[in-house]
Amino acid sequence: ELWNVSSPCTMMNSLAQAREELRAADYAAAEKILLSILEGPDEISSHILFDLVGTYEELHTVTGRYEDLIGIARRCAERAQTLPNIDIQVHHANSLIVIANAELALGRSDDARRHAVTAQEILGPFSPELFAPSSREKLFHIWRTLKSLQKVLVEGHRLSTDRISAANSGMANEMMEWKTFVSQRNISTRGLKGVLGKMRQIHGLAGSA
Repeated sequence: ELWNVSSPCTMMNSLAQAREELRAADYAAAEKILLSILEGPDEISSHILFDLVGTYEELHTVTGRYEDLIGIARRCAERAQTLPNIDIQVHHANSLIVIANAELALGRSDDARRHAVTAQEILGPFSPELFAPSSREKLFHIWRTLKSLQKVLVEGHRLSTDRISAANSGMANEMMEWKTFVSQRNISTRGLKGVLGKMRQIHGLAGSA
């Protein structure tokens, strides 16, 4: 049976209780409380929804349930549909960032990058001055999370590109060495074994010539 959470004050207390359960590693109890807030019939404030998403992210990250986190983030974005339009947009962007981090944890960097780009496009037109101080703080938090995500994506792409470049360079050098070897007029068995052995070593192949 779901917890009875109706008023904003009760929701805040429930969120605090969920965090306590999370710290105590009682993940099932924490999830039960969070689900009662997410599926509750009453309207939810923008601040509580923001904290709900963050607590869900912490829960699913510590338990490694990234696929579930993607689904929850989308449901939280849907829950924001009763809020003012500017809040809807901000929560949509925040959910996309949560999803992008989950996609990245699952090794789907292209999907993560796509969601991050969309989140930045949504957040771009919103000046911090449009928000009250407490909301502004949350907006800054979203921007910081997005920038951290983008940095990881850029570094990951650079490392991947460097590995590809190194591999291509190694293959080019290897091909040049092979062409030089086979162009020799007299090819010895010993020399052939040496070149083949080096190729096996480069590619991590077992066995001997």
